[in-house]
Amino acid sequence: MTGYRLARLLDPAQVTVNALHPGLVATPIIDDITPPFALPFRSLIRRALLTPAEGAAATLRLATHPDLDGVTGRYLERDVERRSPDISYDHALQERVWAASIRLTSADPR
Repeated sequence: MTGYRLARLLDPAQVTVNALHPGLVATPIIDDITPPFALPFRSLIRRALLTPAEGAAATLRLATHPDLDGVTGRYLERDVERRSPDISYDHALQERVWAASIRLTSADPR
């Protein structure tokens, strides 16, 4: 949500701000969030997930592909631009969350 605000603040020729969901990746994090009832099926579940290299591909593309130079304020799922939840576009709420973040970190990046 605050990424959209930050994207509006910064010059996209200098810095871009985007959010990316790389997909479900077979990393140790999956083991930590697997519910107990699914543990016997963990190896089957992992086979259906992206490999770490596949998961990283979208991140690398967003960070390095020349076609994405200057692209900012976007939400992507893997390589596809999507719409994030409607509430994330609420400018007033973005400002409130931004202000709370500044208060809690005692740092203003401007």
